[in-house]
Amino acid sequence: MIRSVGIDLSRTGSHQVRCLDEQAKPCDSFSFDSTLEGLENFEKRVFLNGDTPTIIFEPTGLAWIPMAVYLRARHPECQMVKAKLQKVAALRRYLRSYTKSDRVDGLTLAKMPFIDAEQLDEAYLPPAEYHSLQRLTRQRERLMKSITIRKNRIGSIINGYLPDLRKTFSDEWSDRARLFYRQRLNPFTVVRDGKSALETFLVSVKAKGAVTESHRVYQACQKLAEFYEKSKAAGMIN
Repeated sequence: MIRSVGIDLSRTGSHQVRCLDEQAKPCDSFSFDSTLEGLENFEKRVFLNGDTPTIIFEPTGLAWIPMAVYLRARHPECQMVKAKLQKVAALRRYLRSYTKSDRVDGLTLAKMPFIDAEQLDEAYLPPAEYHSLQRLTRQRERLMKSITIRKNRIGSIINGYLPDLRKTFSDEWSDRARLFYRQRLNPFTVVRDGKSALETFLVSVKAKGAVTESHRVYQACQKLAEFYEKSKAAGMIN
């Protein structure tokens, strides 16, 4: 009778399975993938003769989701638990005399209920709406971090080549400021076109303070153009 099933999940390849009986002795080992055929084969091997073993795995990315959804739908009485990586790694070091590149394997996982069951947490499958919200929240966090990195990079470049220019805007990342960065960042062009042209351009963004900001921006561009003109004359820049 199969009592414990340890699954060494793979993000891309086959998942390795080790089964232990009630005496914690190996009774089966095989591999499967997350296709329907693979999950059906896993089901036949593990739930043989009506066995309802404990399924143990270390949640690797999203690799555990298809298996967990399939088993929860077909075998709701089955206990699925997640092992903590640090505890499994420590158990491996204790049980094995050699070092393996992968710190988690099926046999070590399968032994967890017999040795340290308190370190196993029930695998929670949230409702579909909650899971979608959770995924979207994480995606938003990644996007926010990516945006912050890019804004810092752009800000560093502008501050490096055009010092104090960004400070002329009340909000350095307002719609008006971003439009200026995209289309009018060359101080020589701003001075050449004149103050009225800059004011007309900035007023196109429907927000308060365009006239005041255009005055500050134009003055900053004049100083920058004068600075770079002198540097160019001295042969310091092309």
